[in-house]
Amino acid sequence: MRTGETPLPGALVTSAGITATTGAAGDARIVLPSAGEFRVIAARAGFVSLERIVTVGAQDTVSLEFTLEPAAPQSVTVEAKIDDGQGVAPPVNQMRALPLQPRTLRDALPLIPGIVRTPEGKLRLSGTAEHRSSLLVNSIDVTDPATGRFGATVPIDSVETLVVYQSPFLAEYGRFTAGVVAVETRRGGEKWRYEFNDPTPELRLRSRRLVGIRGFTPRLGFNGTLRRERLYYSQSTEYALRKTPIFALPFPRNEEKRESWNSLSQLDWLASPRQTLTLTAHLVPQKANFVHLNLLNAQPTAPSWRAHEARASLGHRYSVAGGLLDSALAFSDVEARVGAQGEEPFVYRPPGNTGNWFARQQRRARRWQGAETWTPAAIGGHQPKLGVTLLRTQLSTAFDYRPVRFEDLFGGTLARLDFLNHPGASIHDTETSIFLQDHWTVLPQLSFDFGLRVDDQRITGRTRTAPRASLAWSPFGDGETTVRLGYGWFFDRVPLNVFAFHSWPERLEDDVRVLRSFPDAGLAPQSRAWRVQLERRLGRFARLRTAYLQQNSSDLIVLRRAAGELRLTGEGRGRYRQFEVTTRLSFQREQEFFLSYVNSVSRGHLNEFSAFLGDYSTPVVRPDLFAIQPGNVPHRFLAWGVAPLRYGWRLAPVIEYRNGFPYMAADARQNYAGMPNERRFPVFFSLDLRVSKDVQVRPGKVVRISMSWFNLTNHFNPDSVRSNVDDPAFGRYFGQRPRRYRLDLDFFF
Repeated sequence: MRTGETPLPGALVTSAGITATTGAAGDARIVLPSAGEFRVIAARAGFVSLERIVTVGAQDTVSLEFTLEPAAPQSVTVEAKIDDGQGVAPPVNQMRALPLQPRTLRDALPLIPGIVRTPEGKLRLSGTAEHRSSLLVNSIDVTDPATGRFGATVPIDSVETLVVYQSPFLAEYGRFTAGVVAVETRRGGEKWRYEFNDPTPELRLRSRRLVGIRGFTPRLGFNGTLRRERLYYSQSTEYALRKTPIFALPFPRNEEKRESWNSLSQLDWLASPRQTLTLTAHLVPQKANFVHLNLLNAQPTAPSWRAHEARASLGHRYSVAGGLLDSALAFSDVEARVGAQGEEPFVYRPPGNTGNWFARQQRRARRWQGAETWTPAAIGGHQPKLGVTLLRTQLSTAFDYRPVRFEDLFGGTLARLDFLNHPGASIHDTETSIFLQDHWTVLPQLSFDFGLRVDDQRITGRTRTAPRASLAWSPFGDGETTVRLGYGWFFDRVPLNVFAFHSWPERLEDDVRVLRSFPDAGLAPQSRAWRVQLERRLGRFARLRTAYLQQNSSDLIVLRRAAGELRLTGEGRGRYRQFEVTTRLSFQREQEFFLSYVNSVSRGHLNEFSAFLGDYSTPVVRPDLFAIQPGNVPHRFLAWGVAPLRYGWRLAPVIEYRNGFPYMAADARQNYAGMPNERRFPVFFSLDLRVSKDVQVRPGKVVRISMSWFNLTNHFNPDSVRSNVDDPAFGRYFGQRPRRYRLDLDFFF
């Protein structure tokens, strides 16, 4: 930045939540977390700040020229990279334009290679359950302290950048064994902007007749400045009423009902050209009835659920001595309660279960955390980074389990399961993490990353040391081709539910008491992963990435049963292999397409603790076998994008072709019938399409009209199967979701 011919130091440049200060030469450099479209803001006290929107590709370096009043042109260099190629960072604005119109981060994640959503609505990252991955919002851990799951996620309208890492080889990321989802939230701009999406309900049509409302999901978002160049505010609020039909069950008792509010508020204060403060508050009250409704569990047998999640964080960034000091304080409170439709015993039967849900429970978990990260000025080709994190967590639980029976096809009792309820637990824990990493640029075409991370979780009595290293090499020195290699150790945190195992109700199987062994100190789930990746730019319009990833996990927490005993132990193992080919095509502005093919194999122990110590615990404890994981999809092709058409119309298709999910066959006593997960649903194929057009009704006021079609080819994609071998209809598939359409209106002003 300059004023006249004199450089202008001390000006503040902000983009994607990252702030840099111009140096003595008047220049500032920002390394963005991903490719995509970003807002870049340049400001300094006494000058009129400006903002611009810039589209940056992977490995691109973009220079922007700003003219501030009364200053002369200013120079800002913006460089985008995808965590040295380790992460996938799709443009969030394009994802919002797709047919499903994701409303939260959770809705958007299955659009990324390596992430799938099972028929039960669970996310599988790198072939594993959520609790083995980490979710960061503005560098703050927002996973559920009790279960390790993601819980409610932020509204998609608040997301500025989204990056998904599969085993990132940077020491700053920890407390996971599978992957990391990192999100930066959106800051307010210099002008007030408003959005009102989906203001009309989705109607339920049956036999061409209107039968009530299927869903209502209005979203309101606005952001702007409260004090020019100083104070900014951003707000996203969503109300969601969803009635998800299970087509394998008869109408009208075939819908799972969910209702929630999701609100994220953010206040940004540019205290000076060298420091910023960010305050965020995230509130999510929600409730659901007939949870996990399916072919075998009709509405009377399905549980009800209420939850309330509240999070607040304060971030402070201060530029000093040519470096950046990043500080954060955060608090989260997660409360959940599971109930039942009545007091009848839960009964397993081959054609379908009867009675009422057996488990009533409630829990409340809290987390306080503080973090300090120091990034000093680069020295001799080295860019070090040091960080410290302290977390304090607590959990309280209460349980009331009711009897469970197992019956044959004709109603005869095969077995009975009773429970001895105990007082709930109160668990406390403290975690400390320290990391040190260095990015070393040896040559312009060769760089290394080295790092060491140390995590200590007091309740486990284990200190874990995780070294990591990676390199990036451009063999031809032109940036068109890049080879990346990485290897690292990763350690997971142990959720507090594991240490509340002693308070879970005891089992009486046909009046015989089953003993329990509690987890010993020293639990430390871990994985070792390596990755090789090749990136190649194909002309001006395309970039190709091929990668191979292998993860070997050990010391995973599983529940095993021996003669008259249930034992919670850290003896589980897992293996995951993935080959990925991803292409990003961009032929013109506002036209981008993403195509990916993923071949993967995920095997591991089936009795991971999350199936037994979560909100919806299963009463059946089978032998702990090493087999194909429930969410494994060997072959998956995914394509989506947005393209402008004539007369202002836009086309947004989503195509997915993959293997069907595996499922387990059982007998009348719910024992394995053959090797679990060796059978699969039919091949899944879906073509969804959205066509939209922005109509300007008044200057600065736009109405977006869109029409969406789902499963346009009406392909047979069942979501239910008769999986009990003692059921005469064993092996038959149900629940085809037919072709449907939806009309939407969105308002921007």
